[in-house]
Amino acid sequence: MKLSPLLKSQRGLTLIEILAAMMILTIIIVSMLPMFAHSARSNSFSKNMIDATYVAEAHMETAYNLVSTVPSLDSATASLTSIAYGYTLTTADCPAGSKCFYKADSGHYVFVQVANAGLANEMAKVKVKVFKDSTKAVKEAQMETLLTWNQ
Repeated sequence: MKLSPLLKSQRGLTLIEILAAMMILTIIIVSMLPMFAHSARSNSFSKNMIDATYVAEAHMETAYNLVSTVPSLDSATASLTSIAYGYTLTTADCPAGSKCFYKADSGHYVFVQVANAGLANEMAKVKVKVFKDSTKAVKEAQMETLLTWNQ
């Protein structure tokens, strides 16, 4: 096949053909825009959830460390409210028989509940809730575990 006759051809695209191609591309792009917006929202939600889960995990490890180093819930209360840990003791939303603490951390509001779970006070039930802010309207993560007091 010879290329020179095709290159010398005066035939081009008409305005209608160009407009039709642009309309087809516009329809394809516009139909995909909601998918990109949904993907961005989903990524943002996932990032917030992962960040909150890491914060909850860090505070759960603090509770584990505390339960393994102090002999009772009362001494845990004193330790958590010390300068080293920086939690504040609270009675708001705290069930009877539990000690509750809160702390702002990494842009989150962390609520920690520690309660004796065993008959002889040898077990501690620890619940860590991570909220978006101090209103506690949006819970972003929660972890619960049973830990053994170091006697």
